[in-house]
Amino acid sequence: DIVEAWKGLELAEKGFEDWLLRELRRLERLDHLAKKFQHKCDIHEEWSNGKIDLFKSSDFKQCSLNDLRELSRKHVAFESDLAAHQDRVEQIAAIAQELNVLGYDQ
Repeated sequence: DIVEAWKGLELAEKGFEDWLLRELRRLERLDHLAKKFQHKCDIHEEWSNGKIDLFKSSDFKQCSLNDLRELSRKHVAFESDLAAHQDRVEQIAAIAQELNVLGYDQ
C-alpha cells in the first residue's frame, strides 16, 4: 500500500509540475502580449495625436481656392495614411482578443 501511495504521490506531483509549467508559460505569454499591446497602443496614440492638427482649421469660408486645394490634398494624404494604418489597428485588436482568451484581467 505504501508503494501504491508513493506512486500516486509522484503522479500527483508530476501533474502539479506540468500544470505549474503550463501556467508559467501562459503568464509569460500574457506579460509579453500586454507589453506588445501597450507599445502598439502608444504608437497608435502618438500617430493619431499627430493628425489632430490637420483638422483644427475650420474656417473654410475665408479660404482661397489654393488653400482649399491644399486642404483637399492633405485630406487625401490622411485617408491614404489612415488606410495604411488600419493594419496596425487590426493587430492591436487581435492582441486584445488573445489577451482576453488567455484570461488577462489587468
